[in-house]
Amino acid sequence: MAEVLFYHLTSAPLEATLPDLLEKSLARGWRVLLRAGAEAGLRFLDDMLWTCRDDAFLPHGPASG
Repeated sequence: MAEVLFYHLTSAPLEATLPDLLEKSLARGWRVLLRAGAEAGLRFLDDMLWTCRDDAFLPHGPASG
């Protein structure tokens, strides 16, 4: 059975939380889907994931379909 986890950020901004959360998820072999309400939100996420770490890479790309 699939497991779906939701996170409600209250104590730290997205920029501080998302990279660590994604790294932990990928280390467990999980697939992650991020959704944004607008194109600007997608651009923000994309830019953040390319620049969040100097010493690591978070593979990502747009979903098709």
